Formats: sequence, C-alpha cells, structure tokens
Amino acid sequence: MPRLFRPRVLPVAKQPLSTKSWEVLKSFDDQLSERETASTTPYGDLRQFLDQVPRRQRGVEYVERVVCLYGTKKMKGPRCYSLVQQMRERRVAAGEAELFANFEKRLSDAIHPYHLTFHGYNIPFKDRETEKISDELRDIITSIEALGHVVFINSGTLLGAVRDHAFILHDDDVDLAVILPATCDKDVLSAHYGLHDELTAMPDLVIDEKFSSKSPVLKIQTTSGLTVDIFPAWWIDNRLQVWPHTRGELDRSDVLPLGRENIGGISFPTPRKPEKMLA
Repeated sequence: MPRLFRPRVLPVAKQPLSTKSWEVLKSFDDQLSERETASTTPYGDLRQFLDQVPRRQRGVEYVERVVCLYGTKKMKGPRCYSLVQQMRERRVAAGEAELFANFEKRLSDAIHPYHLTFHGYNIPFKDRETEKISDELRDIITSIEALGHVVFINSGTLLGAVRDHAFILHDDDVDLAVILPATCDKDVLSAHYGLHDELTAMPDLVIDEKFSSKSPVLKIQTTSGLTVDIFPAWWIDNRLQVWPHTRGELDRSDVLPLGRENIGGISFPTPRKPEKMLA
C-alpha cells in the first residue's frame, strides 16, 4: 500500500496541474461542500479520491484540499495552521491574495463553527456561552484543589479577568497555574507527571499526555470541548516560578493568600497581586 503524502512544508509542484487533475480538485471541492456527506465519508476514501492527483503535480492547490480535508475531520490542527501561514505568504508574495481568500473561505466553511489557531481547532469564546465555560472551569479548579494543590487562573485568562471580568473574546482556551511540590527546576517535570496521573482519575476529562521539558504544559479537555492549559508553578527560595513567564519576580506574599476575580458571575482564584504577575 503506498505511503500517504502528508505535507508539513508547502511543496512546489514539479509539473502544472493537468486538466484531469483540475477536474479531480473541483469534484473534491464539491464533495467537501456537502457537509453531511463529507462528515460521514471515511477520511481514507476522501483522501484516496484526492490522491488521484499525481505527486509531481501536488503544489499549493493540492495542499489546500488536504488542509480542508484535515479540517473537515478535525485532524492535525497545528500542522494545518502552519501550512495555512505558509500558503498565505506564498500567495501574497505571488500577487494571489484573492486566491488565498477563496481558500480561506472554503476552509472556514469546512470547519465551522470551529476556528483554526496554533492551538488546533477551537471555538472562540465570542461564540460560546460564558456561563457554561465558567461553570466548567469552576468544577475543574475545585477538583484540583480537592487534590491538595494551590491553583489559580493564569496568562490570558488572568488578563481577561482583571481587565474586563470576562474571557478574552478571541481566545479559545483557559489557562491555569498549579503550584507543584518542586523546589528546583529539575524536579518540575516529574511533579507535573504526578499531577497528570492524578488528573487521569478525574471523570469527564480528556488528558493529553504530550508534554515535555521543552513545553511542560498539561492540556485537558472537557466533554464539551473546552481546552484547559495547566502551567507548572513552583517555589525557589520563596520566589514564584511559572513556566514560561515568571522567574522569581514575585515573592510568596505577592501570591498568597490568593485573591479572587469574577468571570461570568463566578469568582476564581488569582495571585494576591495579579497586576504584578501580568506586568
């Protein structure tokens, strides 16, 4: 069985598209435009049809369809985001901004109501119910606190709470920081793995195990699709460390006892001096 071509870097076609290949691409577009048919047809069947385009003719036009197919099936979000940025640059440089706009519209239709970001496929908060998100976030924080951890809202979620008492409308995930039982940098990852093991026992959450020392962010997802990024925090000589933005600028009295900020009518824990962390 031939190995599928899975583009990561935007290829340059070695031959122009033939009339037959253009017919394949047009027919493929028609298949994806039928949302119900596209969603129920197996990925392999759709991909096999698209791959009638010979390899030497696979350039931007072909990759556009691959990305739309991935989007229809909610596959390989970060890769698609990278490819879309590459396509935008190439199309604009070639004076083909209108062609890119046409593709962007097709992709938007294929993944609606989701948006493609560097996080993957998510629904921005402007299109979600604030009360439901707040309820889910409260339940997650309560569960983490029940495990004995200090947890507070972090990064963009903290900024939205302090500035507007709301989630940032164009954002699409929630940020938390959990203070781990680590006293030096080298112990943080093992402590974070310990937190992962504790969270796997929590119901109604999907735990992403793909984190590393280069990006020690633990991602969890609720059954409604809300993504929560948990950033590791720890103390070194009573100075707070939060990966990747805080490296000892806050002392314990800046953080504890925790403060509170409201989002959607619900009070959430924050550092005692949230403005100092945001600065």
